[in-house]
Formats: sequence, structure tokens, C-alpha cells
Amino acid sequence: MINTQEKPTIPSPIDLISRLINQESSFEVTLFDKFGNNFTGRLEELSEKSNTVLISDKDKNKTIFDLNYATHVTIKDQNSTVNLFKNLEAKQPTSEIIDIDEIINLTSEMFKSSYDLEFKFFADKYNNNIEAEKISIVIDYLTENIKKLTNDDFTLSAINKVHTFHINNDEMSKFNLKLNNKTITIKINYSEPLPHNINQLIEKGLNRTL
Repeated sequence: MINTQEKPTIPSPIDLISRLINQESSFEVTLFDKFGNNFTGRLEELSEKSNTVLISDKDKNKTIFDLNYATHVTIKDQNSTVNLFKNLEAKQPTSEIIDIDEIINLTSEMFKSSYDLEFKFFADKYNNNIEAEKISIVIDYLTENIKKLTNDDFTLSAINKVHTFHINNDEMSKFNLKLNNKTITIKINYSEPLPHNINQLIEKGLNRTL
């Protein structure tokens, strides 16, 4: 039997920012781009003409973020967004399909050009944009934590021993990070939500294994 019921979809980063900026509450978000950068702050102003958003951090520094390069958005104020997310349910499909291969290529190129690190990234096959979003989030947080490891010679030497990162779809694991023969495998369950503290789990996993 064919299931004709429409599956829920998720809003694109641009759609989500547009909806958040029109809420009465001021939301703190982290915006991630295709180059491995991320910016955290309060949403201030959205320009639909230039497709940019102005955010300010806790030190009142202002950043203009180009939404054309956005990969995803995380919202810090989780307790105040319960009703918001109920209203964001799948009324419109994502405006852009997440291209994991492109994200992986850009991430590899960034590490090569900026840090002289040659990494290979692999992700198990995914079935839809929601699963691709989870892979993208893991890659972004992984990138953020690897950058921190390049801050001193000791941790840089440790990360240089790694050649490959493999995001593995494991239905029996909420999260697991393991180093084996120059490959770091990060196990997540594509069909389940990512742990809310995925960034901290990746950070602890890298510190434990390197």
C-alpha cells in the first residue's frame, strides 16, 4: 500500500530566520555557513533585499551574516521555542536541498588551505533532507572542535594523526565517537533526533581519543 500522507519537512535556514525575526521574543541563535564558520548572537535585523541578517553577540559586537551560505541554524532559547516549533511544522518544503558532498568538499578544502590538514570525510547514505541536516550539523560541530585543536602544537600534532572522519548511521547508538587506525568514526542514529548536547559530546570524544 502506498502511503499518500505527506511527510513533515523542515524549514530552510533562510525560512527559519525569517520566521524567528518576526516573533515578539528575541532569540539567540548560532548560524553555520558552508565554510565551517559559525556565529552566535541575538537576531537584530533581516534584509530580504541582500539576504543577510544582522546579529549581535554578548559583547555587543555586530555581525552581518550572508544567508546564501547558511547550512543550518541552532536556537539557544529552547525553553521559549516549544510553541514556535509546533507552528513551524511542515507547511512548506525546504527551499534548498542540502548537498552533503558539497559541504564535505568545502570542509576538506578549508582545512587544507587554512590549516594544512588533509582530512577525508565520509557519511553513510541518507534518505531525505532531514537526515542530511543531521549530518550537516555533525560536520559543523566537528569542524568547530577540530579548529580548537589547532590552537597549540600538542593538540595539532594529535589531530595530524587522523586521516579520515566517518559519520556512521547506527540504529543502536545515540552517539559514539571512536578512533581506530587513523579513522574517527562518529556513530549516530539517522532516524532519531541528535542529542541536544551533540557539540559537547564531540568535544569530549575528541579529547578522549586523541
